[in-house]
Amino acid sequence: MKITDGQVEIDYEACFGCSICQLHCPAQCLKLKKALFDDLLGQGAAAVIDNLPKNTFYVSFIKNVTRLCDCGKHPGEIISPDIGVLFSSNPVAIDKASVDLINKVNGRDVFKEANHKDPLSHVKFCREYISRTWDYEMTEI
Repeated sequence: MKITDGQVEIDYEACFGCSICQLHCPAQCLKLKKALFDDLLGQGAAAVIDNLPKNTFYVSFIKNVTRLCDCGKHPGEIISPDIGVLFSSNPVAIDKASVDLINKVNGRDVFKEANHKDPLSHVKFCREYISRTWDYEMTEI
């Protein structure tokens, strides 16, 4: 993105649609055409979750954690040591617990540092669409 003659020019072929530029625009002049990427991601996740059997169990492998997780073709270097595996019947709580554990082990918010946005933004939207809490209780086995 650059500004030429007072107009913003966005290279849409290079744009990931992540909303970071809109979230950090100091003048709040960038507006999204549809919705925040994280809102759309939350909607997609909620649609899948709502169509799964109620007894679905979720597993999160916190291993080889990179800046883009498994979301990109080139996810980048590892930003957190391996932590373990989480199991839950609540998809929102397991995502929250995963981020909390990564932050605890590293002593800082590694995703926010790497990506300049709240790593739980999409989870917050999903939580609203499926009306689930992200409260959890950790039991180590």
